[in-house]
Amino acid sequence: MNNKILALDIGDKQTGVAILNNILATSLESVKTEKILEFIQNYASQNNLQKIIIGLPVNDDGSENIQCQKVRSWAEKIDALGEFEIILENEYLSSIEAQNNLRVLGLSPKEMKIKEHSEVARILLEQYLKNVSQKSTI
Repeated sequence: MNNKILALDIGDKQTGVAILNNILATSLESVKTEKILEFIQNYASQNNLQKIIIGLPVNDDGSENIQCQKVRSWAEKIDALGEFEIILENEYLSSIEAQNNLRVLGLSPKEMKIKEHSEVARILLEQYLKNVSQKSTI
C-alpha cells in the first residue's frame, strides 16, 4: 500500500499534499495549485499511484459552494491525467482541526498558514482510511 494513495487539499493558490507512507498518513510540503498536475504526473511516474483523495469543501448543511465547483474542475483535470481512482472526501471542519493540530505543535501563525493545507490533506487521508476500515469490518 506504500505510496499508492495521495490526498490533496486544493486551494486557490496552494494545494496541500499528503501520502500514505506504509500505514501512516504523512503531510508533504504544499504545492502551488497551478503546478499540481505536473506534481501528480511526477509523483505517479515514481510511485504506483492508485487513488487520489481530494477534499470537497462543502457548507455545514452539505450543500456545495463556489469553491466546490473549483475543486470539481481540478478533479476533472486530475482524472484526465491517468488511471487513478479519484475520490472526493467531505472536508467540512478539517481546516479547524488542522489549525488546532498545528497550534498544539506550537507553530507560529505564519508557520501554520504555510502548513495548513498539507495538514488538511493528511486529515482527509486519515478520514478516508478510517471510513474504508469501518466499511470492511461490517
